[in-house]
Amino acid sequence: MTCDVTRNTPKQAGATAYVPLFPFALLLLYPLNIFVLLPLGVPPALTTLLSPRPLLLLALVLFFVECALLALRYPRCSQWIATNLADRPPFQIACLVFAAFFAFYCAATVHNNRADLLVGDEPHYLFIMQSLVQFRTADLTQIMETEDLPEDIVRVRPHKSRGSRGKATYSVHGVGLPLLLIVPHMLGRIHGVMVFFSIVAALVVANIFLLCLEVTGRKWLSLLAATLLGLSCPFVLYFRCIYPDLVAALFVLYACRVLRPESRDPAAVLLAGMSAAYLPWLHVKYTLLSGTLFAMGLFRLWPARKKLAAFAAPFAPSAALLICFLVGAYGTWLPTGPYGAASSPLTRFFWRGAAGLFFDLNHGLLAYAPLYIFFVPGLVALFRVRRADLFLLIALSAPSFAVFASHWMWWGGPCPPGRFLLPLIPLAAPALVFTFERLRHPVCRLCTCAAAALTLGISALALRYPDTLTTHRHVLSYAS
Repeated sequence: MTCDVTRNTPKQAGATAYVPLFPFALLLLYPLNIFVLLPLGVPPALTTLLSPRPLLLLALVLFFVECALLALRYPRCSQWIATNLADRPPFQIACLVFAAFFAFYCAATVHNNRADLLVGDEPHYLFIMQSLVQFRTADLTQIMETEDLPEDIVRVRPHKSRGSRGKATYSVHGVGLPLLLIVPHMLGRIHGVMVFFSIVAALVVANIFLLCLEVTGRKWLSLLAATLLGLSCPFVLYFRCIYPDLVAALFVLYACRVLRPESRDPAAVLLAGMSAAYLPWLHVKYTLLSGTLFAMGLFRLWPARKKLAAFAAPFAPSAALLICFLVGAYGTWLPTGPYGAASSPLTRFFWRGAAGLFFDLNHGLLAYAPLYIFFVPGLVALFRVRRADLFLLIALSAPSFAVFASHWMWWGGPCPPGRFLLPLIPLAAPALVFTFERLRHPVCRLCTCAAAALTLGISALALRYPDTLTTHRHVLSYAS
């Protein structure tokens, strides 16, 4: 078998060598910004985007993309990729994705450590964890009176639940995340906690790749989609934040992956059941999502009795222990017990929260990651090609999204944007692969590349200015 490779002439090869340098022409927009846009009084966010650092960052991103595309044109490079990566099993590629993102997240954490910037609910989770370790109880009354606290545990005024029984002080926050943080904190204090979240975030990205590959069958496009999502909001912001939403995203994603195929490993089914059963412990808002996964497991696993029993086994003890805890701490078995009477009708804040989660300037997902707008054509393609997967996505996401959007603090408090959407976004990741697969028109490709570059640029700025995550201002406004 022969391979006829057309070689470029020296003149063509010389012209091709200059192609990766073309993105640096974007730096010419800076004089336009200084002498034209600023005198006209354009919004500060646009002038910030056209300042030297964002332009240089965008040029570097496009430069490396052009270099990668140029390298793929050479037979030796393509042959090396085909030999070393293309023929590898998906699990091995997923392990490489995990290792790469774990190294990136750890490097970003070391470069700009947030140990002294814990705000909002973050110190409260560490406070509950220390109470569990030091006094073996989630009642914060004793730890509030003690003076013997580690240096990295900040003494905070607890977010006391209105439903706390008697003189006890139980927090509105769940005990699921503090329980998971005990071992990492014992091993490395606050740095061990940050490494734990880096591991969780890297596992989420690896599972996004596997889910996209299982649904679409496109290995390289799945790898591209997982990489873009792992480097964009909200994943690139929450790998160093102490919130339960990233852990919930991993549990939901893994359970969905295990329940999708026909042939399932019993051990994986048991682990998926444990993941789904643990969700209400992370936060009461995940109770409905846990119940939806339980119903999905019953439907998908029937009539395989052994696998069905393996999946359902963790739910009974988890529910029993959770009810005992709720009754003992808050005097009720209802999941809303930590919030007492502070509940509202489902429709009171829904429309404001549903629109704000996506379109709000300071808290909305699209304001920080314009790439997500291209999920829409992918969902349309998913409806045409894999209708069952789309219905499964809607069945899992719609009830939980209604609960998240109906919360009066739908933005999640002083935290990065997209917190409440974090467990649901990975489920829709295959839609991005279908969008990439069906990009035919050059204008559509250009718009997609521009949205991806802008998303990566905003993520880089958010990593550069970590304190903007708690100022409730868009990172571009803050940088200006």
